[in-house]
Amino acid sequence: MMRFIDFLNSRQGLREARNHCFELNGVVLGHFTALFLHDNQIIFTKDGKQCAVPYYLGPEQDLLQQKINPRIQNIRTI
Repeated sequence: MMRFIDFLNSRQGLREARNHCFELNGVVLGHFTALFLHDNQIIFTKDGKQCAVPYYLGPEQDLLQQKINPRIQNIRTI
């Protein structure tokens, strides 16, 4: 089992992530579809429906107060 953040380190890893299905705390998110940092979203697709997980937490206007969403570290392959 791999963590999703392990895939985020390279473009090749992001391409490889599309071949896996991911879950967060026992809930299936689906297959990784896209990472939109400018929109603060990681998109997963399951059964034709999209699920977005925020990448950062904190006020959108204050970049210094934003931090990486700790839930991302719990996203794992199944």
